[in-house]
Amino acid sequence: MAAVDLTEFLLARIAEDAAFVPPERIEADSEVKRLIVQLHVRSAKDGHVCPSSRGEGTLWAFLDDPACDTLRLLALPYADHHDYDEAWRP
Repeated sequence: MAAVDLTEFLLARIAEDAAFVPPERIEADSEVKRLIVQLHVRSAKDGHVCPSSRGEGTLWAFLDDPACDTLRLLALPYADHHDYDEAWRP
């Protein structure tokens, strides 16, 4: 099985949550999480520094070795998933 990066992992788990829990509130929660991840990806492409990064000057572009605590925290509820990487733990 090929390793996934943190953003791919998060988007897949969010999609699973939205598929299995239909109430509007859960759908809205999933949409907000998706938007946060997409914002990080878009900002990384623009070379912006993440405000929750670990260390000065850490770019969002280095999401394969995520320094962003925002994404790490979003992934934490999925820590029991087989694709979760313990290196992502905040």
